[in-house]
Amino acid sequence: MRLALLATAFLLAFPVLAKPETPDNCTFERGTTTCTFVTQRSETVTRQVYTGCVVGPFFPPRPGRRITTYEDTYLVTTTTTTYQHGRNGKVYDSTTTEERVLESSRLVSMVCEPI
Repeated sequence: MRLALLATAFLLAFPVLAKPETPDNCTFERGTTTCTFVTQRSETVTRQVYTGCVVGPFFPPRPGRRITTYEDTYLVTTTTTTYQHGRNGKVYDSTTTEERVLESSRLVSMVCEPI
């Protein structure tokens, strides 16, 4: 009994020890610690668009295929959320989402070739 009173008095005197701190990217509510981790990266992708064109200067005109090449740069944001039992328990669930935002698109080439 006396030891329990001493322990309680000690925890009241030092509240930091009574409740462990939660990292800035985590919250603790209803027995679950939820942590969110966010990373960003730049990603460059080349894409081609095909349309029709006329190859010339021939008579009669000949049909062709225009290939337009673009270089697109995206900002990719990955968010991972983990859920764990208590403050130091095992992770029981996690989700990861990825968001891509087009930052720039650059014309690389445009070619009209006969079919």
